[in-house]
Amino acid sequence: IPSNGAAATAISNNGRYVVGAFDRQGFFLDLNTDTMTELPDVELYDVADNGIAVGSSHGTIADGVPVIYEDGKLIEINIDNLVENLSMGSFTSITPDGKFAVGWIWDNASTYYTENYGEYFPFCYELTTGTISVPTVSEEMLYYSQLSGIAAKSVAPDRSILGYETSLDIFSIIWNSASEPYEYLNYVYDEQYNPVECIGDSQNLFTPGGRYVYGKGKKYNAEGYPTEYPAAFDRETGEMMWFIGGSVTAMTDDGIVFINDAPYYLGTTSYVVDIKSGDLESQTPLVDWLILEHEVVLGKYIEEWI
Repeated sequence: IPSNGAAATAISNNGRYVVGAFDRQGFFLDLNTDTMTELPDVELYDVADNGIAVGSSHGTIADGVPVIYEDGKLIEINIDNLVENLSMGSFTSITPDGKFAVGWIWDNASTYYTENYGEYFPFCYELTTGTISVPTVSEEMLYYSQLSGIAAKSVAPDRSILGYETSLDIFSIIWNSASEPYEYLNYVYDEQYNPVECIGDSQNLFTPGGRYVYGKGKKYNAEGYPTEYPAAFDRETGEMMWFIGGSVTAMTDDGIVFINDAPYYLGTTSYVVDIKSGDLESQTPLVDWLILEHEVVLGKYIEEWI
C-alpha cells in the first residue's frame, strides 16, 4: 500500500481475506467486496477463513501487544497473568476456523519461564473462551545453558504448533498439542552428537493443511558451522527435501514449492518446484509456471512490465 508501505503477510485458506504489516502499519483486505482497511499502529500476520485476523497493536505499547481484528474492531489481549511487568508480544498465526491462535511474548522483567527458558516465550489463546496459556516445554533441550528463547510461529488446522528454539542456533520445534512437550523437527546428529542437519529458522511455516514444514534448513560441516538451504520437511513420511536458492517462501499441501532467492522480489529469481515429479532440482520461473499451469500473465498486472 503506497500510503503506509505495508506488504501482504498472509491470505486466508479460502482465498478471501488478505492481511499485511510493515513498520507498525497494516491493512485488512476483503477480496470478495474489494474493500481495503488501513490500520495505523497495527500489524496483521495471519487471518482465518471467517475474517478474524491476528497480529500486534502498537498504540498502547510502542513495541506491541497481541491483538485480534474482528468485524472492524481491534481487541488487545491482556497478558498480565503470564508476566509480572509491562511486556510486549504478538500473535503470529490463527487456525482456519478462527478459534485458536498462537504467538510470542517478550518479558521485560523476570518470570519463572524467562529465568529458565529465555527472554521470549510462546503462548496460545482460545478465542471462544478467552483463555491464554503457555504450551509445554521440552524435557530434553539441545543447548539448555545457551537457550535465549522459544517462540510459536505457525499453527495447523489440527492445532499442532510450529515454533523455534534459539540457543547456539535456531531449531524448528513442534507441539503435537499445547499440552504435550515440543519435539525437535528433523534434528540429525553424528556418533559424537555433533549436528549434521536440521530444519530450523525463525520464519519456517506450516503448509495450509499442516503436512509440510517449509522455509530453511541447515547442513553442518565438520567444524559445526551451518550452511542454509531452502528446504521442506514432510511430516507424514519423515522425508527432508533440499532445494536450490534462498528459501522456500510458500508451499502447498499437494507439493508445489515456491522458492525465492531474494524475498519480496517477484522476478526471475522466483521459482516453482513440483515435488510430485520426483525432481527437486528442476525449477520453473514463477512467471512461466503461472502461464503454463494457470494461463495467468503476471506482466499485465505489473505496471513496469506493461
